[in-house]
This record gives sequence, structure tokens and C-alpha cells, in this order.
Amino acid sequence: MEITSNRCPIWQTPAIITNLSIDAKRVDSPRTGGVYVISDTAFVTIGNYTLDQKELVTSWLVKQRMMGDHEPMITSDFKPHTNRLQVHQRVDLLLRYIGLQLSSIGDIFEFKPDSYLNPNIHDLSWKRFAEMQAWSESMKLEDIQYLLGALENRGRLVQIHSSADVSNFRITLDGHNYIAELSKQTVVNSTQAFVAMWFDASLNDAWNKGIEPAIIDAGYTPMRIDQEEYLTKIDDQIIAEIRRSKFLVADLTEGSKGTRGSVYYEAGFAHGFNLPVIFTCHENSLDNVHFDVRQYPFIVWKEPEDIKACLSNRISAVIGDGPQKKSLDSFRGTS
Repeated sequence: MEITSNRCPIWQTPAIITNLSIDAKRVDSPRTGGVYVISDTAFVTIGNYTLDQKELVTSWLVKQRMMGDHEPMITSDFKPHTNRLQVHQRVDLLLRYIGLQLSSIGDIFEFKPDSYLNPNIHDLSWKRFAEMQAWSESMKLEDIQYLLGALENRGRLVQIHSSADVSNFRITLDGHNYIAELSKQTVVNSTQAFVAMWFDASLNDAWNKGIEPAIIDAGYTPMRIDQEEYLTKIDDQIIAEIRRSKFLVADLTEGSKGTRGSVYYEAGFAHGFNLPVIFTCHENSLDNVHFDVRQYPFIVWKEPEDIKACLSNRISAVIGDGPQKKSLDSFRGTS
């Protein structure tokens, strides 16, 4: 891989670019909040975006990293499905960014207002300023100063030193508590359902005739990681997709090689983020299910068709009908 110091194709600010062997580049750009991967085609065209479009892309990249995708991918057909941030969201994100820069609760956050004048990928002060722009969707120094002032007014930051060259801040106890609350938030409006299961041909019918149509009938979009194409570490993508999801369906049906450890891992991760998990299992594998999940109700199936009605009803009862179900009902002429 060839590594060169260059410029971010989105913002034309200093960045470190790595040429990958798959017609794509890895870009480490403080102005977008970190690392992303971009196809060679998108690399050429994305510089033509308007300022609003660049802000939307940047906010999308920040959001993906927050959800665990450390190297989100931009392709030529990429369209960020998001809206510009409201002011209170920008304030919250700036606080979360500051919190991530501190190694202990009493640390000082140093902000140099004039650092934007000398863009340099190796200058910590400039990198911090550029990252603050990315996280808070700010174009100007005055925007960041206003948001910092809002955090002070809300009692979440306290300024302990200020001069023409530098301002030092410390996060208050209320600020740390608020960051903890923000970190618990999940994608509550998501329509995606993550499915963890054994990706073997023997379960194709269980997926095609049971799990997938059940989720769709309940009004959600099923997502299986093996059906997606990724250029980055698969574990990162699994975590990111789970965090994007409204709930998780975990089928614990075993194969000839025994327990599907990855399914337990994904279900445990979802539980850690307070996402509902619905368990299913073929009747022949039920006795082998680990004891630590037997406390949860299972949908036990014999034939693939058994899953469809039971799973759809369970989703509607536990999660609620998804918005796509309303569209389907309207199309069918039902209420």
C-alpha cells in the first residue's frame, strides 16, 4: 500500500491517504472526524458537492464511527440519508467529542482559536479544531465558540483559563453525567432488524421462507452481514450494523460442528446496548442451547414455514409494528 500526505477529497484540507488494492483509498481526515474509505470514482466526484452536501457527508461519517464502524465506506452511488443537525444536537456532539479527548475526568481540554489559520496534519491544535468542526457541523470559528458558550451556560463545561491564544475547559460533573446518558442512546427510529444465524445452505429455507418474510411482514428491513460487501474489518461492521438496528433476531440452530459462537456474541452485544433480542431455534438444537440464554422465550420451529407467523407476531408484540407494515397494509387495502 502506498501512503501519501495529501488532501481530503471532500474538504481539500490536510489528510493522509492510503491507496488500497481494491480501487479505493483510505483517507485519514481530521476535517471529517477521522478515517473513511472511498472508492476511486467517488474520490473524483465528491469534491463537486455543495457545502451543505459536504456537511451531510461529514455528519454521516461521524455518526457511523459513533456506531462502531471505524472506517465507513463512501462509494460512487453514496447518498447520505440524514438532515442537517439542529443546534442542540451540535452542542451535544461537541460535548461528546471533548469527552473522548480526555483520559480522566479531571483533565483539561485545551482549545486554541487561531489554530484554524495554519492547517497541518501533524499539528495537534489544528487537528482538534478540524475534528470539532466535523463533530459539531461547524464551518466557522464563531460557530464553535458559540457552542462552547452554550455548554458553559448549561453547566456542562467550565472555563478555567482564557487568553487571546488559548482557552482551557474542564467538563463538570453534570457534563460527565450527561455524556453517559448520551452514550446510552440507540437508533430508536431505525427500521433495520439484524439477523444473527448460521450462514449455511441447510438454513436457506429457514431464511427465505421464515425469518426474512416474517421481519418484512412486521414492517422492518432484515439485515444479514453475509449479504453485504465490506472493505474493512468484519467485526467492526457487525458491531456497527447491530447499533444501527431496532432489534436483533438470533437463530441458535446448530450445525454439525456444534454451537454457533458468533450468534451468541452478537446477541450479547445487542443486549449490552439494550436492544431487544428475539431467539429462534430448530427443535433438534434446543437441548444444546447454552443455559445462560434459556431464561429467554424461544420460538421453536420444525419447518421453515413455522417461523414466519410466530416471528412476525412476536416482533409486533415485543417491538411494535414497523412503519413499512403500514405501507404494506395500505397497499393491500387493510387498516
